[in-house]
Amino acid sequence: MKRYLPPTLRVLLGLVFLGANLAPLLMGMQPPPGYPPDALAFSEALMKSGYLTYLVMAVEVVSAVLLLLNLWTPLVLVVLAPVTLNILLFHVFLTPKILVTIGGLGILVFVLNVALLWLYRGHYRHMLTRRARLD
Repeated sequence: MKRYLPPTLRVLLGLVFLGANLAPLLMGMQPPPGYPPDALAFSEALMKSGYLTYLVMAVEVVSAVLLLLNLWTPLVLVVLAPVTLNILLFHVFLTPKILVTIGGLGILVFVLNVALLWLYRGHYRHMLTRRARLD
């Protein structure tokens, strides 16, 4: 089980992020029908920033490719942690009525990321040192 679970979850997370970022590029960045006004306003604010949406998309695509290639997986999981938390909180607070449908993907990426962080927890031991010293 432990032999197949991490690679399966890693590839699934990579595919979800890759697909979620390629779909808007191929079909246009239009929100799904029935999106709540607060969620639309938040999304529009990110787009109007001029850079943030594209930065997040770039981080997600690069991270997806690295996950699929199994390169720097522990680092990629740490980079994706705030992204997946924000996706989860976006859906919990701004799209609660459609949380199970559209927000289900947000829940999935958060759970996958947390599960993978747990499975790779041995790689973070030194990073979580309380009082780090320089040698």
